[in-house]
Amino acid sequence: ERAEVHGLSVPPAGAALVISCSPTMGGQGCHRPNVCMDSVDNRGAVALHQTASAAVTFAAAGGLAAVSSTLFDYAGSVISDIANSGAIAEQLGMDRDAYRDEIKARVSDLSGVNVDEEMANLLLFQNAFAAAARIIAAVQEMFDDLLRVV
Repeated sequence: ERAEVHGLSVPPAGAALVISCSPTMGGQGCHRPNVCMDSVDNRGAVALHQTASAAVTFAAAGGLAAVSSTLFDYAGSVISDIANSGAIAEQLGMDRDAYRDEIKARVSDLSGVNVDEEMANLLLFQNAFAAAARIIAAVQEMFDDLLRVV
C-alpha cells in the first residue's frame, strides 16, 4: 500500500532498486560498463526525487527567514548559514585573542619593571651612597681633629 508524503505517493517499504553486474546486458540500462540497473522498481527513487524537488514552505529557524523552496535548496541554505556562523565565530575568536594580547602588553608596560632603567637607577644610588659615605668619613675626621685640639 502506498503512503502520502508532502502530497506525493510513496511506494511501500520493500520496493527494490536492483543493481546487477552483467557484461551480457550490453548497453541496455547501463550507466557504467558492467554495472547495470534492472527496471524492477524505481518508484522509490522517483518519489524521493519528486519530494526533494517539490517546493516546501519552511518556517523561520535560527538565522534563516521563512522561505518556500526545495529540500535541496533549503539544505544548501542551512549549510551556508552554518558555514557563515562558523566563520564569524572564528573571526570573533581571533579578534578577542588580539585584544587579550594587547591588554596583557599594556598591563605589562604599566606595571612591569624595566630592568635597564632599574639598573641605571641602582648605579646612580650606589654612587650617591658612596659619596655620602666619604662626606660622613671626612666630617668624622674633622670632628675628631677638633676634639683633639680642644
